[in-house]
Amino acid sequence: MKRSIVFVFLIMSFISTALLAEEDTTDFYFGLDVFTGETDYDVDKSGIYPLWQPGRDEDLDQDGFRVKLGARLEDEWRLQGYFQYEDIETLNNKIYALGFDVIKGFRVTPKFKPFVLVGVGLHWREAEDELYVRYDDDSFTAVSAKIGVGAAYELNETFELVGGFDLQYRSWADMDVIEIQPSNTYAYTLEQEDVSKTFYIGVNAYF
Repeated sequence: MKRSIVFVFLIMSFISTALLAEEDTTDFYFGLDVFTGETDYDVDKSGIYPLWQPGRDEDLDQDGFRVKLGARLEDEWRLQGYFQYEDIETLNNKIYALGFDVIKGFRVTPKFKPFVLVGVGLHWREAEDELYVRYDDDSFTAVSAKIGVGAAYELNETFELVGGFDLQYRSWADMDVIEIQPSNTYAYTLEQEDVSKTFYIGVNAYF
C-alpha cells in the first residue's frame, strides 16, 4: 500500500513539473487524494451455514487513494470523477472503485473555499475460492452513496490543496456460497454492507 502511494506521488510530481511550465490554465484539473479512516462492516449469512461461523459486525481500519479528474463550473460548483484503490483490514482482496462527485464551494476569501459534496460509486473486489469455500461469482460488487465536507486552498493559479471528511454507505450484492467441510456441505448467501468515515488530504493541479 505504501509503495502504491509513493508511486502515485511520483507521477504527480512529474505532472506538476510539466504544468508549472504552462503560463495559462483552464478550469479542468487532475488530482490525488490519500485517505484513512474506519468502516463499520456488517456481514450476515442466510441459509444453511456452520453455527461456528455466524455473521459479524465489526469496525475495520481502512486506507487508500483516489486519482481524480474534474472541472470547475459557475458559482463555485464542481464535478469530478475518480478511480479509487482501497485496503480494508482483514479483507483478503483490495477494493477498487469508480465514482462521481458533485461539489458546492463557498468562497470565504479569494484563496480559501469550504465545500460540501455528494457522490455515488461502483466498487468491486475479487472473490477467490478458498480451500473449503466456493463462491457463485468471481467478484463482489457494490454501489455506494456518500456525503462530505471539506475545504480547498489555492496555492496559485495551478495548484490547490484539499482536505475533508466523507461519510459513505456501501451495499454489496448478495453472494451465494457453498462451503464443503469434511463432515458436511453448507449452502448460504452472504449479505454485506458497510458505513465508513474517512479523512483525506490531497492536491489538485489545473491544466
